[in-house]
Amino acid sequence: MGPSLTHRTLWREMFLQGPKLRSAFVTSRTFSDAQEKSHLEGLSDAQRKAVTSPPGIPLQVLAGPGSGKTKVLTARIVELIKTHKQSPANICAVTFTRKAAHEMRVRVEDQIGSTATRQLSLGTFHSVCVQLLRDCGSFVGIQEGFAIWDEDDCDRILYHILAFHDVGIDMDTAREIREKISKLKGSIHLDPKTAFSKDTYPWMADVFKDYQNALRISKALDFEDLLRSCLHLFRKAPWIPRLVNLQHVLVDEFQDTSELQYHLIRTMFESRKRGITIVGDPDQAIYGWRNADIANFERMKKDLTNTKENLLEENYRSTGSILAFSHAIIAQDTERPQKSLFTNRTPNGPKPVLKGLETSIEQAEYMAEEIQRLVDTSNGLFGYGDFAALFRANHSWSHFAKALEDRNIPFRILRETPWYKRYHCKILLGYLRVAMDLADTPSVCLVLEGGPPFVERKYISPRIWQSIREQRSLFDVLSQMCDADRNGNSLSNVKIRQFIQLIRTIRIMANTGADATRLLEYIVRMTDYYAFLDRLLGHSAAQEKKDVQRLIQHGYKMSGRQLLRNLRDLSKDTHHTANRVTIGTVHSAKGLEWPVVLVPNVGEGVYPHRKSDTKEDINEERYLSS
Repeated sequence: MGPSLTHRTLWREMFLQGPKLRSAFVTSRTFSDAQEKSHLEGLSDAQRKAVTSPPGIPLQVLAGPGSGKTKVLTARIVELIKTHKQSPANICAVTFTRKAAHEMRVRVEDQIGSTATRQLSLGTFHSVCVQLLRDCGSFVGIQEGFAIWDEDDCDRILYHILAFHDVGIDMDTAREIREKISKLKGSIHLDPKTAFSKDTYPWMADVFKDYQNALRISKALDFEDLLRSCLHLFRKAPWIPRLVNLQHVLVDEFQDTSELQYHLIRTMFESRKRGITIVGDPDQAIYGWRNADIANFERMKKDLTNTKENLLEENYRSTGSILAFSHAIIAQDTERPQKSLFTNRTPNGPKPVLKGLETSIEQAEYMAEEIQRLVDTSNGLFGYGDFAALFRANHSWSHFAKALEDRNIPFRILRETPWYKRYHCKILLGYLRVAMDLADTPSVCLVLEGGPPFVERKYISPRIWQSIREQRSLFDVLSQMCDADRNGNSLSNVKIRQFIQLIRTIRIMANTGADATRLLEYIVRMTDYYAFLDRLLGHSAAQEKKDVQRLIQHGYKMSGRQLLRNLRDLSKDTHHTANRVTIGTVHSAKGLEWPVVLVPNVGEGVYPHRKSDTKEDINEERYLSS
């Protein structure tokens, strides 16, 4: 028997050799007459029309909230497979959240089975791009095993780059610069190499250059790089079988796509006139601050002149009074695509209530009392889990949380940071990330600045600049510095030397078979991590220590890399929880629903936001409020 192929090698062979090898992974499945049309059961006439639209004609499905868009999108995928005999391996469906991707995958699997469903390219924009670049990125110069920097990673490195350029250094400034860079890299028309030459910040071009070099040295991509590199791949190497074989592209929440994402979609479609289906709603375009561009609907119609439009206007979720209230707000935008949601639900339900209060404390007290009153007087109709209070910003709910606590009303924070991403776990995992990848400069900074070493940032910034100038990783620079100055006795030198030695030991342990549990236990022991948490938090840190123990146990019989991968893949869906009031923001609640919703601080300066200056900004505020 010859040498076995690894999973990665198999995928690479599938992508590069084409349909012959790929066919080995496609399980033939026949359906009875009843099964052939089962995905159409329960669809309205409008939904069925969208699902069965000819696959070769570009399709826009304008789907209002509660109109069954997920049902339509998943039924469309099944229709392509069952009726039009398209291979699941040649269908790509992209969403904006892992939760939505998981829901679609479950629904499709119910119709075509797990084997066929696994062949779909179905996920978020970024996850689909990551998979493509992992397998084909070498064609556009992407290094194998590249890392992905999240926003915190980018902010951390930009802080040090700004410090070296003697710009006002704080994390807020770093965040502002990162957003400017993100906006630039998210535009299809601007050249990143020259775009900052006329910027109001004269130092911006140099900061951008250093930031890009820092990414390259760490073999890393940020979120915009993932999209730009994928677009480059489609344009430079359209002959790769994985791209050649693609038959249909489906996009969920199209109103949230950026200009760059639109051009990526268009390039996927145009190279061989593939089928394309988008589902979205211009009235739900609330992410302009994330580079989302509502103009993509019109761009698609202009670029693909035979685009067909289907409206889904029946709402299955809300009462008539809620729809009327929403329409009264949204209809003020006279340039929006004209559609009116309706419902066949009766009765119309209670009308929305407007309550004026003088202060935020009075408002919080009223909301808490109203929740308790409705629970007490509804004869079991309402529980605490049926209520949500949606604020404009994360920092606005402290008074309301206290009002709930005073009444012993249980609550939860929507999109709360998962336990393994909290600071005390993130620091510990930082050691592991560095040991697994010495080029992971953001994790080196995180551990040295925020972990037990507590090395001052002003000591790190010059070393990061040195690493950029010399085209070496920060860990390499620090290692060489410590090896050359073994007798250096400054406190920072001693701390860094201890850190370097600890990382080297962890790598030896990992290479000799130690699982993640043993590695984490060793880190905790050598850094006296529990005492560090006590000092950091000023109390016994009981809950934080429980989280650390949970993390250690989670790594049992996993390698360090396996643990990091496992945590990355953990579900973030915390919506269906115990009977607790939900506190969140209007943005974080998108796509979720509750029987009773309270929206505080409705007034000028909040809705619309005081920074909403343009007509487009005002329209987005209108969509958000409706």
